[in-house]
Amino acid sequence: MTPASIVIPTRARLAYLEVALASIAPQTAQAGAELLVVDDAGASPEARELAERYGARYEPHSAPRGLNVARNTGIERSTGELVVFVDDDVRAQAGWLAALLLAAQEHPEVDVFAGPIRPRLEGHARARPA
Repeated sequence: MTPASIVIPTRARLAYLEVALASIAPQTAQAGAELLVVDDAGASPEARELAERYGARYEPHSAPRGLNVARNTGIERSTGELVVFVDDDVRAQAGWLAALLLAAQEHPEVDVFAGPIRPRLEGHARARPA
């Protein structure tokens, strides 16, 4: 069985999706996991090409149905023992997937795992406390 399915819901954000795929795809390949892009904007040749370039399976909706439906589509179409959801605007740190899979292996009684979230702000500097 595939150890994990990484599900990335997206909707017309190709630049963000490319950053996510570039950081996740090598880790997915190394782990023998599968990578799915669920496109909630409807089928797009550009999104399909981008997903396939990174070895991801492209699963478009016929029309916009919302983030939760996209996640459910990812669950329905995944084959992994573990289903991992990430947003299309993330950049996964090196070792992220290996750490997640190890945690799941060492703690089979746990149903949900999460990691640190580090913001990457665009357009202006982050305000610092005084």
